[in-house]
Amino acid sequence: MESSGSDEEEVGIWRKRSKRGMSASDQYKRNVIKIARVQGKEYINHKNNQVNKVEIGPACNCKKKCYDKVAEEDRVSIFGKFYDMLSKNEQDIYLQGLIERHDVARRRSRQLSENREHTFSYKYFLKTNSNATKVEVCKKAFSNIHGITYERVRRLCNLLKENLVPFDKRGMGRSGNSVPGETCLQIEEHIKSFPVKIAHYSSKEYRYLSAELSVKKMWEMFKNKHPSLKVTYEYYLKIFKERFELHIGRPQVDSCITCENLSIKSKSKELNDNAKRTYIAELLVHKGRANKFYKKIKEIEELCQKEEDTVDGLCSTKFTILRDRINLCLPLDKAYTDVVKINEKKITDIKKLEPYIPEEYMDFYKTIYSWPTTVTEEIEEL
Repeated sequence: MESSGSDEEEVGIWRKRSKRGMSASDQYKRNVIKIARVQGKEYINHKNNQVNKVEIGPACNCKKKCYDKVAEEDRVSIFGKFYDMLSKNEQDIYLQGLIERHDVARRRSRQLSENREHTFSYKYFLKTNSNATKVEVCKKAFSNIHGITYERVRRLCNLLKENLVPFDKRGMGRSGNSVPGETCLQIEEHIKSFPVKIAHYSSKEYRYLSAELSVKKMWEMFKNKHPSLKVTYEYYLKIFKERFELHIGRPQVDSCITCENLSIKSKSKELNDNAKRTYIAELLVHKGRANKFYKKIKEIEELCQKEEDTVDGLCSTKFTILRDRINLCLPLDKAYTDVVKINEKKITDIKKLEPYIPEEYMDFYKTIYSWPTTVTEEIEEL
């Protein structure tokens, strides 16, 4: 399906502004803490408290003699392999694969009730390099060798009971300061509702809004239009900067009024195609005349640079009025042979400004004090 020209122009106007620099998300404090916890390293938590690195826990001292079943080299290898994993999800899946669920073999008569808490029992195993088969250990040895807490083991057992795969949901909830997507779209539509002008005489594409506007005024208009939405000025400004390449006010060098009027009329939705073509033709003729005019000026400047009788590029002997083709001779004599007299009241006013004049300019004003003065009486109107 072919897109229309108006759609292409719309995309060109509202393209995203490129951000300066690059984001370093791996240096964010929350991500630094997250990576350190997965790797078992030392870190500073969100309360600025130091958390020590994870180490292998002490022996369980149970009747199974778990630490005797697993050599020290195997314990170190299991610990290192576990904390070399890239994410918590990968670690939890690995741990859940070492836990087996079984029905309770024997129940006590005093525990018979309708709501029994312990429906299943669990066995814990370790995979060692020296022994290809799994080695059964107690819960404490399983936790200490991996350097994890009982709470983490309990969570994995509950998920195994429900036949669920562990998935880390921390940080997945919606932030209390987040802005809904519908609100963002309303902000974008509000910014798009303002008329955009295009600068014709800039080196790159320059799109700007009226100089009477400001981002704060636009935000206030948005608040008046949508009083129920909670949007701060900082967030409105962020959307304006990141998603729109717009400026406030026209550049110093910009198009003439005729160009703007013809361009606006040629894009008006109220006119038919024939009227639009007429305005487009007038705009092309107007621009052609302007290009011819500036080209002629450039030729005259180059010619004046070559002539000997010129002053700063202007001919000193004659100046032609194009309308009537009359040659005017410019005067070469000085208009004043001496310093022009200045009124004494003006000298007095200048002296009053001395406290506000920088020292580097005082010499110039002191020379003015030595100029000849004159006294003129003000004529009162009757």
